[in-house]
Amino acid sequence: MQAQHFETPSQAQQALSALAHPWRYHQVQAYELIDHKRYAKQGRPMADTPIKAIEWQMQAQVRLDAERIKDAKQHQACFVLGTNIETEQLSDTEVIAGYKAQSQAEGGFRFLKDPLFFVSSLFVT
Repeated sequence: MQAQHFETPSQAQQALSALAHPWRYHQVQAYELIDHKRYAKQGRPMADTPIKAIEWQMQAQVRLDAERIKDAKQHQACFVLGTNIETEQLSDTEVIAGYKAQSQAEGGFRFLKDPLFFVSSLFVT
């Protein structure tokens, strides 16, 4: 955004707010408007050289929104795992470890779904 020039400061602020609106985990910490004067004549301007136009440039500093990141991590860290095992038989950590271990066993049978294996043609009658 710092490479863009705007006609008015309000246009620069609108562009910054439009850019920052979809951000979920960042916030604008500070911004600065810089004016660039365009003179009527080329070359180094003298004291009496008339100003043709003023363009505005925006420089902004962005920071992470630590509170939103923390909330998102906490929200994504939760899941529901239902079982019919009594709490006296297994602890919560043992149930989670058993659940995660299923993916290792299921990964070993992945080849059955492969179309090159032709499992459907191997029926025993």
